[in-house]
Amino acid sequence: MILNPTILIKLSESEKRFLIVLFFVIVVLLFVFGLFYEGVSKYMAKQGEDIGRLMATQVESGYISSLKQFQRNSFRKSRLEFYRQFSKTFIMMLVWFALYGTISIFYQHWLDLFDYTSEGFTTILWKFDYANTPRAEFFGMSIISDWPPLLHTPFFSAKAIPSYILALFGIVILILFVGQVLSYMARTLFILQHSKKMFTRDLRDYKLSDLSAAPAELQESGVNVPEVASKQPQPPING
Repeated sequence: MILNPTILIKLSESEKRFLIVLFFVIVVLLFVFGLFYEGVSKYMAKQGEDIGRLMATQVESGYISSLKQFQRNSFRKSRLEFYRQFSKTFIMMLVWFALYGTISIFYQHWLDLFDYTSEGFTTILWKFDYANTPRAEFFGMSIISDWPPLLHTPFFSAKAIPSYILALFGIVILILFVGQVLSYMARTLFILQHSKKMFTRDLRDYKLSDLSAAPAELQESGVNVPEVASKQPQPPING
């Protein structure tokens, strides 16, 4: 369907302004989304490559002898790394709930974090009446034509200081948790997609008797150490 240019001429000034604003909003959103996607992609790629370094010692020492074993150990190391990271975040979550409960006891009621009148962190945010957002007809469609009515303007409330702290603490916890989940997903995808290539590449310069990178218990166990044939005494030659 080709848009008739005469339609643009018939548009009102408000509709033209709306189209211009909509165009710039779309451009900005695409730009921000592109930056976010690129950042997340680089972060996940780095986390995925880390699993290769975690597995390097086991491959080089000969502890791993098959692709299936490589994948099993890789997934195990990835899970252990996730548990190690998440354990700290979980402790922070427990601290958050402990603080919330303690503050609620002090206030003698459950603290309403989203109360925008006095004790919630939303006191420093704008609150709009989205239910009564102005709308207008545009090419036969009902679209938003203006900002929704403002119900609340930001202000600082001393009573809401605990909510400010809890909200900031909660955002930090959420960011850490999302980052850890993304890291785990990145390592999993990396193992599934590149395990065969990683395994064959790492074995290319593999030396059977080189256990210098292995733990001491593996060196003592004699894993992959070639047996040296004992010298048999030579029978005397009768001259």
